[in-house]
Amino acid sequence: MFEEAGSKEPVAGPVDPVGAVRTELERLVADGRWYLAGHLVRMLSAQHSLSRPVTGYAQLVHIAGARFLAGLEQDESRHAGRESKEVLRVVQALNRGRQRGEVVRLARAPLTSEDLPGLARIWVGVLALAYAGNLADARALLRLAEDTRGEHGATVTRSGLALLRARVVSWGAGREAASEAMKEILTRGIPAELRSLAVAWTVSASVAAGEFSRARALLREHDFDGPLTDVADEAELLFARGGLHLATGKHELGYDDYKACGRLLLSRSVHNPAVLPWRAHAALCSHVLQRPVLAASLASASVIAARRWGARETLAISLYASSTIAADPDGAPRRDEHGDFAGVVLRPEFTAVLNDLCSATEHAPLTDPEREVTELARAGLRNKEIAERLSVSTRTVEARLSKVYRKLGVTGRDGLRGIFTL
Repeated sequence: MFEEAGSKEPVAGPVDPVGAVRTELERLVADGRWYLAGHLVRMLSAQHSLSRPVTGYAQLVHIAGARFLAGLEQDESRHAGRESKEVLRVVQALNRGRQRGEVVRLARAPLTSEDLPGLARIWVGVLALAYAGNLADARALLRLAEDTRGEHGATVTRSGLALLRARVVSWGAGREAASEAMKEILTRGIPAELRSLAVAWTVSASVAAGEFSRARALLREHDFDGPLTDVADEAELLFARGGLHLATGKHELGYDDYKACGRLLLSRSVHNPAVLPWRAHAALCSHVLQRPVLAASLASASVIAARRWGARETLAISLYASSTIAADPDGAPRRDEHGDFAGVVLRPEFTAVLNDLCSATEHAPLTDPEREVTELARAGLRNKEIAERLSVSTRTVEARLSKVYRKLGVTGRDGLRGIFTL
């Protein structure tokens, strides 16, 4: 198992699979080998049934609310053996960000199942459907949980469902309502496992509603306005805090938070910009700071990943960042009619503009065969070697690469390597 994933030596003797894989995962991440790191986690899920599944795979993949889900294990032990792999399949497919249709199919499966799903399964499914832009099914799945366990469940369960509902509302048109609901949840008191995530989501909702002072006070109140050490849902907090910095003109701080957020996500093989679109926002910060090469590189990578995932809102954000940067080749920041640069990304009145931009420029994602030849070409294989590896003709390889170049807007293999460097 470990030899195939890039280890120098196999792990011998009885071993905790999570601990051993975590050690190898950290080594691969330190070397920047993100693809192999993700492959290692997928192999683990295929070959092992973890005795403590939520705690185990939460150490290896990114899940918003991982500590909250780990706390549910005791109450939902009857679901552990059957559902742990289902949850992991959804999370891994989501984080790879390539097959949105498959993610939606997996995430909405509990809606048509006769078996009552565990709360971890519903939690992950709701988030995945929302990231995919399928808010109707996300709300339906959430109602299923509320109808079956919301009223009679433990306090932590009810708090989690209330927070998740407010988060779903924040992705729709009810930013102000979501901000108020999350503030009420925090005021009533929330279990420790949910505190950092609740603060992160409330800050994001407050920023989206233009309530910058509230967001700043909330971070200060919970001691999340400085360095973050051993904090649950650190990536969510960094992204939310970066959004506040971006909206209030503190672009250097915003860039630092987005970069730290991206590093955490990449360490867990999260390539889907819908999870947290850190590249697009970091690109805008870099643009204002007059770092044009970095801004263009981040924006380009964001657009490619967003096109691959295909969700409308995620693509619109990435395209907005890219078009903003391209419109100002001299590096001068663009500002709106109020003199506020960052607000154009956050205020709801720009939604229609972003949707128009998205529909006008939406691009077909790479197919699986095209993705295969792309990865092999990036790895340095020649067309003949790729053809032998895939058992196809050299002409087929050439045709697929030509389509890839057109879709990604690059010329040749140097362009492929450069566009995937971040």
